[in-house]
Amino acid sequence: MLITSGEVMMKKHILILITVSGVLLPCRSQTDSSAVIYAWKLEDDFTRLVPEDIDTNLPDFQRYYLNYENSISNAYLGNLGSPTISNVYTSRIYNDDVFFLNSYLPYFHTSENTIYYNTRKPFTRLSYYIGPGLHVTNIMYAEKEESFEAFHTQNITPKLNFGMRYFTISSRGQYKYTQVKNFNIFRFNTSYSGQRYTAYGTVNINHCRNNENGGIIDSLFHMGDTTYRTSIPTYFGGGPAPKYESNAQNQVWYYDIMLSQRLKLFTIASRIDTTELTRGRNMAEPLLSYVFRAQRSAKAYMDADPVDPGFYENVYFNSSETLDSLADFRLTNMLKLEFKTTFRRKVQLSMYGLIGHEYDKYYFYSLWDTLHNPYDTIVTAADTLVRPWIGESGDTLKGISKTSPLSSTFFAYGAFGNFWNRVKLTFNGKIYFAGEKSGETELSGLLNTRINLFKKEFLFDAAVVFENKKPSYLLQNYYSNHYIWNEYQRVMESEKITNLSGKISTPSNKFELAGNYYLISDLFYFNQEAIPENYGNTINILTVELGKTFRLWELASENRIVYQASENQSVLPLPNFVFFNSTYLNHTFHFKSTGGELQTIVGFDIYYTTDYYGYMYSPALAQFYVQEDQYIGNYPLMDAYLNIKLKRTRFFMKLQHFNSNWSSKEYYSAIHYPYSAMALKFGLSWIFYD
Repeated sequence: MLITSGEVMMKKHILILITVSGVLLPCRSQTDSSAVIYAWKLEDDFTRLVPEDIDTNLPDFQRYYLNYENSISNAYLGNLGSPTISNVYTSRIYNDDVFFLNSYLPYFHTSENTIYYNTRKPFTRLSYYIGPGLHVTNIMYAEKEESFEAFHTQNITPKLNFGMRYFTISSRGQYKYTQVKNFNIFRFNTSYSGQRYTAYGTVNINHCRNNENGGIIDSLFHMGDTTYRTSIPTYFGGGPAPKYESNAQNQVWYYDIMLSQRLKLFTIASRIDTTELTRGRNMAEPLLSYVFRAQRSAKAYMDADPVDPGFYENVYFNSSETLDSLADFRLTNMLKLEFKTTFRRKVQLSMYGLIGHEYDKYYFYSLWDTLHNPYDTIVTAADTLVRPWIGESGDTLKGISKTSPLSSTFFAYGAFGNFWNRVKLTFNGKIYFAGEKSGETELSGLLNTRINLFKKEFLFDAAVVFENKKPSYLLQNYYSNHYIWNEYQRVMESEKITNLSGKISTPSNKFELAGNYYLISDLFYFNQEAIPENYGNTINILTVELGKTFRLWELASENRIVYQASENQSVLPLPNFVFFNSTYLNHTFHFKSTGGELQTIVGFDIYYTTDYYGYMYSPALAQFYVQEDQYIGNYPLMDAYLNIKLKRTRFFMKLQHFNSNWSSKEYYSAIHYPYSAMALKFGLSWIFYD
């Protein structure tokens, strides 16, 4: 078995961290972590706290793929860390301004998914996952995946906390030239929770480098079931040297820094009446918040032979080598004034106003080949029409290099009411009134209620959202060796979205029913040429999601089923049904002689989607786009697993996709990209707090 230098370094890091943690953080207390650590996220422009759960559960420990944390079904390129898009419409994560990030956001650390902590004891979690490939003939081979997580948080004082999380992935894949390497994400965050002043800060660093094989050619089984999988032909054939190098490669960087501060200006309260202490006082508090955020997004696409595979229809700048880079730098500043009132602890009302400014600067570069200029006049025309009024110009002999500064100013407002902690009403509005996004608006209203019926608590949520989104700069202007479009060659309209949603749930019964209806005019999508455009008509989308966990003795069955109806599968392909089931036996062994306990879970997971027009994937754009030639789906992915928990150590062993050899049915995640075949995976996680 070949061992790369990256694997050696990973093993060294693991050994060092385990050794240091074992010395500095001995596990003495057996108190459950939920009693000593609290967690929350920031929402509503990073000014509102929302409680979060701590990851110490055993039943779902074996599901460690990051893109499955937010969605029960995903299309991706087959191996861990590869570009992905959710098959459930309501679970998709979008960055409207930098489209190439969307395929990586489910993996990345961002300000939106940062979790802040307050803990009475230092808390550390170390996790290691490894998945050696298992060939259909039961021969072990070297195409394996590894990932490692190191997480730590602790309070310096009762009010001041800091934390860090490091996650890395090395995934070579079961098919040629699909290696994901140098996938490193790091987060440092801190929080201060004072009576009058609070502050939350986070620094997120993300980098991924992955080889692109363009997908496999023809059929997955056209060479026979016993074929060694790394010999299946792919669109990008790779170079003659290292085994896992292809002709094409993507690198993506994302840096995200955020600081949110809030100051309670003063408090107006009614006098304390000793006869009214149990009922509380009337209070009013004005709060001033300031949020600063800096983001840097970048992508570089390299291809040593862009012509030979014939994957792209156009080659604009260079026929011998592709080197395209794109970057965006964004600064956001927001100032918010909020007025909160409380009436005898029973009714809380608040209203706010917010002013914000966004500054963007985009950078384009493509390597030019002076011997290749059949499209010189086209490139020049597109080049001079970018932003002529700010003096942009390109050099058709040396290549194209662009910078475009943009800015937008917006105002947001809203109100909130909490009545006896039974009914909550929220209203928010946002409008861009100056700059690049001028005219873009968003209005939303939310109702939350709690009702006790039949000795159970029912939660009802209802929401309505109206959005008018202008096409982002990159949807209108883009330059590279294989794709060029700009706002002068075609006009894109604003996308208008109406979303009505509702949900009913009973936490005690593990039951949830949710529905969403979308009415979208001029939908943004990437067409069959991988070019962004508007769908010129109105499209209706309906989703219904049902979740229920059944328990009988020590047996449990978690079920989620999603129904989706897209009015036009040509522009928004969705499987009509998505189903997930996890059935397991949960038993705890008790040892009287030592007083110890060993929790064990044995079960299986099933993932299923009905057939639909799957997505194509463009490596040069790192973007999924639509097609109408081939259906995928109607195939169950099945995993069998064993989970074990001893004190604060968790372990799993999983046979992933164990049904891959049961039939000749081909299994594709996206067009030309199969799921990985049967493989044996292991995972281990240690938790320390003292």
